Amino acid sequence: MTEDILIVADFVLRATHWSEGGADRHEAVEALKRINAHAMSEVLKVPAVVENDRRYRLLRQFSWHDHPICCVTEPRKNVALGSDCPSLMRLDAVLDDLIIARGFE
Repeated sequence: MTEDILIVADFVLRATHWSEGGADRHEAVEALKRINAHAMSEVLKVPAVVENDRRYRLLRQFSWHDHPICCVTEPRKNVALGSDCPSLMRLDAVLDDLIIARGFE
């Protein structure tokens, strides 16, 4: 991401002739970093992002041997026919139910 910020900073400096006004590349980079940090903090407030973050953090805590759901690699090889493997909206619903049942924040 730092490389992207430097590319954008150089573009902004050239396009706006900002460097002629006394600002330098470092100031442009720092301004872009502040803008990026603010944008990311706003993204983290979006309800869907908050919900997905909570689901992911809960799922990461689960291990295969003592929790009601887990992740499996190579499912075609390692999961038996008839197993319940929720995904997409069903997975969200299962995790949401577990979040409520466990009072997970």
